[in-house]
Amino acid sequence: MRGMTASSVVYLLSKTFLRKYVRKWIMVVGIAIWVFSVFASTFVQASMFWLFMFLRGMVGIGEASYAVVSPSIIADMFTGTNRSRMLMFFYFAIPCGSGFGFMVGSSVAAMTGVVCLFLIIVFVKEPARGGAERPVHGPKKIRTSYFEDLKSLAGNATYVFSTAGYTAMIFMVGTMSWWVPTAIEHNYAHERGLNSTDQLDPDTKAQLVNTLVFLVNLIFGAITCIGGLVGVTVGSILSQWLHEGVGPFRSVKTVRSDAIVCGLGALISIPSLYFALREIPYNMAATWVRKKGLVCLKKLMVLMFICITSTCFNWATNVNMLMEVVVPTRRNAAVSWQTLISHLFGDASGPYVLGMISDAIRGDDTSPYGNFTSLVASFYLPNFLLVISTASFFAAAYTFVRDQKIVEEEMSE
Repeated sequence: MRGMTASSVVYLLSKTFLRKYVRKWIMVVGIAIWVFSVFASTFVQASMFWLFMFLRGMVGIGEASYAVVSPSIIADMFTGTNRSRMLMFFYFAIPCGSGFGFMVGSSVAAMTGVVCLFLIIVFVKEPARGGAERPVHGPKKIRTSYFEDLKSLAGNATYVFSTAGYTAMIFMVGTMSWWVPTAIEHNYAHERGLNSTDQLDPDTKAQLVNTLVFLVNLIFGAITCIGGLVGVTVGSILSQWLHEGVGPFRSVKTVRSDAIVCGLGALISIPSLYFALREIPYNMAATWVRKKGLVCLKKLMVLMFICITSTCFNWATNVNMLMEVVVPTRRNAAVSWQTLISHLFGDASGPYVLGMISDAIRGDDTSPYGNFTSLVASFYLPNFLLVISTASFFAAAYTFVRDQKIVEEEMSE
């Protein structure tokens, strides 16, 4: 959610800028703004909250720049299996960055940003739009207006279905990461027989915060990092094997592999998240906090790991599928709009929607137990949206071949 407003502006304007300017320098400028914003925000005083919010919002410019530009640059440099592999390596950055960020902190963020700027300026070369595909499809460049591109994307069934599936997945990830710590705090107050979390004394709150920080920084960071790496790797390899008919997939070889793997990832997430939610009311306190120290409930941790791993199946495969059904000159617009829609209706609005549902379930019960149980009950909405995500990705698999042929015809005319 951080930087959502700034990101939205960049996503909406990306098509115009990406047509007129070299994408490499768009990334450089965006990341430079990101580095400056992160570094400057560390010096903001507590009394200057709005300045801090402004600087953190500007981080979205950097995020939007490379999130939109990088996949299209990779797509213009590679095709087929090589493209899938390169996208897999690129999307390793999400679990590695998120996981190590939780564990190490933001103290090295500005430093790594400067290093990335140097590497991009020195080593990254701007590829021709659709350059990797021209030997196959011919030299034609498709030049259309911005609104024609939007009309084409809106009529691209595979793109629409994949965007819907990805948005539902992002909704689940964003809402759970936002509300789970709050549920922990309410449950902790209930276990202590308090009528409100406001009755927690400062020392107890400090202890709880320290425990949560330790948990998030170490355990959740490790699960995110490892689960993300495994998920991206397994998802990409499964897609390649299914596409090429390797080993046990020989009899089910298909060009729809990317969409199928995305659907399988969402499908596996459904039961793992469901049973994890079933465990929470009985084991939340034992899982997160005990008098003798932090206790990790293995069953819940395993379910969380499976859920995170399977949701990461689509990070590389979804983008690779998008590149196959969108012509090169529209790919930046396709990525930008999919990213904008998925965040706008996913992790930006999701926590608010879930909070409203929790309040409606809770009614007049303001006790910690009432808040806790209503939050846990509302968590089943993201679980249901995984069903929609699964159906959307399988629908994308159904329409993929038709839309891929349309792209090939447009490129070869």
